[in-house]
Amino acid sequence: MCDWLTTSVPPHLALWHITGIDDACEASAAPELQVCRGPFGAFRLVGSLTPELMHTTVTTMPDTSSEEVESHEPASDEPCGPADTAFEGTGDHPILPAEYTGHGEKPTLVEPSTSCWEPAINHNGQIQAIFNDAALLELELLPIESMCLPDCSPIDPMIGPNSNPPPRPGPSSIPLGIRTILPLPEDAVYLLKHYSTTVLALFTPFKHSKTPWHILFLPHAKSTLAGLTLRENLDHASLCAFYGILTISAASLSGVSGSQRWLTKAIEYEALAQEHSRLMLYSAYTLPKAAKYKTTLIALLTMLQISLVSCNPDRTEFFFLEAERFIRLKGLNRRKSRKVRLLHHCYAFERVLYESTVRDGTTSRHRLEVRMAVESSGAASFSQDSLSFRLGSWNNLDQEMLKVKGREEGENDLHLEIPGLWAATLYPEIFGIPEACLLLLSLVIRLVREKELAERDCPDAISLGEFLRRARAVEQCINNLNLLPTWSSLAGRQTDEAATTRGLLDILVDAMQQALAIFFYRRVYEVDSSLVQEKVLTIRNLLLRVESTDIGLGQSYCRLLWPAYIAAGEAEDAAVRVSFSNWFKNSARHSGLGLFMRKLEDIERLWMTRPRTMQPGPSRNDMMGSSNFVCA
Repeated sequence: MCDWLTTSVPPHLALWHITGIDDACEASAAPELQVCRGPFGAFRLVGSLTPELMHTTVTTMPDTSSEEVESHEPASDEPCGPADTAFEGTGDHPILPAEYTGHGEKPTLVEPSTSCWEPAINHNGQIQAIFNDAALLELELLPIESMCLPDCSPIDPMIGPNSNPPPRPGPSSIPLGIRTILPLPEDAVYLLKHYSTTVLALFTPFKHSKTPWHILFLPHAKSTLAGLTLRENLDHASLCAFYGILTISAASLSGVSGSQRWLTKAIEYEALAQEHSRLMLYSAYTLPKAAKYKTTLIALLTMLQISLVSCNPDRTEFFFLEAERFIRLKGLNRRKSRKVRLLHHCYAFERVLYESTVRDGTTSRHRLEVRMAVESSGAASFSQDSLSFRLGSWNNLDQEMLKVKGREEGENDLHLEIPGLWAATLYPEIFGIPEACLLLLSLVIRLVREKELAERDCPDAISLGEFLRRARAVEQCINNLNLLPTWSSLAGRQTDEAATTRGLLDILVDAMQQALAIFFYRRVYEVDSSLVQEKVLTIRNLLLRVESTDIGLGQSYCRLLWPAYIAAGEAEDAAVRVSFSNWFKNSARHSGLGLFMRKLEDIERLWMTRPRTMQPGPSRNDMMGSSNFVCA
């Protein structure tokens, strides 16, 4: 069979052409019939074969390759640096090599050409383990084999290509060229509407439509819905983000309405999102790349949202580390558009808040594997911060906090290790929080990590004198935080929308500063909780201000979650505890998200272990490790 015949009908349209031939044969009653479409054809046999019927020329076959099929856009992103160009591909199928055209020998899955990507592909059983959740419903999901070639087993990043993968339901293979059409969720439009009008208000203090969720997450979900409607061949990252957004929206509706139907829908969509995220991670580092960089990162951040809704700390840790791996390996060495920087800011903001709730977070096996993967790939040179939350080399913190960062230093200081000001920071525009506040929180976390290393007698821990010197410098900057530039990105932008939300923004900044001080004194100096009660009361009053006015009803509840949690856990007065408890309950009722009640349960357990007395009780350190603050 010549190449012209095989290329005249793309593989993913073969079934459509065969169906068309069958329909044409059924519709025609002529005694002699001959229908040809590329390499496929049918004729009606009348009596014995004649030389005319046996002799079929290819010149009579219509060319269907250019008129009926529109070429797919390559899975590429903005212009990238040299290290990222190796991942450009033009294959229509997400796992087919770029040079495969639908004929010739059956290809195999493409593996990385260099050993530096091997740690990203072989995760030693973690991806499969993190998705083995018995709490999910038993659903008929799209089998992995339906997205692979015949006799070609998918590479499991967690067990390696040379191991025997666990048995999976479904057929062992699917014929090449036959696509499985995914069902269109009948309630997708309604859920996306609820996501845009209700859920997004929880993530941002701004009421405009220029946040990352409005310009990246929501449009991507709508585009995926359109692709499903048109039965396009979508990559797993797009489907993961799409079903993840539906999961969050359905979970919110379930909490608001108390409907079991929406809870069931949330569980179903969560299972689909988990399945597509697993398949996405299999091919995230293969050649050619299966999805655009932004698409994969949106999917990873969406899975963090699902981890928040389902209150699963193990999955939260897993997707945080996978997002870090992906950004450091494929994101920091590229030219970053504004949209890419928005996504990086979303990740970094939530990661720093998350690290404040993790105890002994530097010793997990997954963290060590991510660090080894980045170091062995050579991508560590693009990171301006260290690969672990350790203190950097600074001396005069007051002066260095006023130092102006360059573009590369600002963009690639992923976890905010380097003190200074970056004019192009996006934290105030996204979250309403100045970068200086988040930077100081990162420094406090690093102080806590140094303290934990010293308690374990680690040889590379800093001395006590150096620790106290660094701690005093950070303490002084926290107390003088209001003197630092806080609205550099919003300077000169006095719009009506900014004026109406300024009250809520002031509350957010004040609450974050007070919670930062509480976190510092309790975790670094380990002062008695009675010494921070004034700051606890201040945060309680700020939360009451939000509830007593219409400036923040349902607005930015997730942004207030961290300071509320930090302060509530230290509350000693019974009336103050009741106020915090009511705030968490009201937030759960307005948002429909169960994470607020989960945090309240954590706080109430802490209150039970530390009675309302002036005697020091168990510290918050004993409660760490079960909290998530993923809201991106």
